[in-house]
Amino acid sequence: MKVTHTSLISAGTDAALLRALAKSSQNGAGTQTPEELGQCVRPFLPLLFTLAEQAGVTDRETAVLAMLDEIQHWCHRWEATGLPARAWVIGMAQKRLREQLATAVD
Repeated sequence: MKVTHTSLISAGTDAALLRALAKSSQNGAGTQTPEELGQCVRPFLPLLFTLAEQAGVTDRETAVLAMLDEIQHWCHRWEATGLPARAWVIGMAQKRLREQLATAVD
């Protein structure tokens, strides 16, 4: 998938956001307020909506929520991959989109 969204978020900021998200996942969702959790995921939303649009998903909001769920579930493993944070987020989002599209076809 070609992503054309130009982001104002730096690689360092992406990494910091994923670390904060991983920390909240490891400590349980109750350790962060919804506002704090929103600050972690909000910068990725334009990218995720772009991916959903390019994949031809009709219900983009549901797709983005599923991608966010996948990202939050696995973000504690991101640093072990050695990938830049943004590349990891795109890969996890695309994985979830493929799964969602495959089940829609069945």
